[in-house]
Amino acid sequence: MTGRRLPWLLLVAVMASLGGCSGSESGPSGTGPGVIDGPNHSRALVPYPPTLLEPQEIPATNQSRPGESLTDLSLYAQLGKVTVIEFFSRRDESDAQMEYLLEQLAALRPGLVVKRFDIDRPGRAEIDYESPLARQFHITKIPSFVIYDAGGHYLTQGDPAKAMIRDWMLETGVVGRD
Repeated sequence: MTGRRLPWLLLVAVMASLGGCSGSESGPSGTGPGVIDGPNHSRALVPYPPTLLEPQEIPATNQSRPGESLTDLSLYAQLGKVTVIEFFSRRDESDAQMEYLLEQLAALRPGLVVKRFDIDRPGRAEIDYESPLARQFHITKIPSFVIYDAGGHYLTQGDPAKAMIRDWMLETGVVGRD
């Protein structure tokens, strides 16, 4: 993904999937850079122009066995770093945008590592919510996240994990909010 730049509007959908809507106004008119009007006058996070970093591509950790169940998710936590586990599907149209945002986040936060797990078994036409991996971790929507602290201990998952990741993206400037 080196040097790849994605159009801003494609990334807006990804941020909406992270729960990036905010009811706060950004100025007198409620509009401005980094804000897009949504339903009911909500505001969505809009990525600022991507930083000019050369992030490392984050391959699927289970690329040789996609969709298969795991023995213990905590074994994938990297000691000394906060570990973000993402469950994803390449069949989801926002996957490439989310991967890009996570690459940027990991490049800007050296104390963070991202591990991605593909929930889809080979040969499936749609997102495979019935795969052994999706059933094991009760994945009903993607992206879905689990976070471990630097000591390798479970921290959070689901919507609280999405909120934490969204906050980190805001703090590092991967996305902006007015």
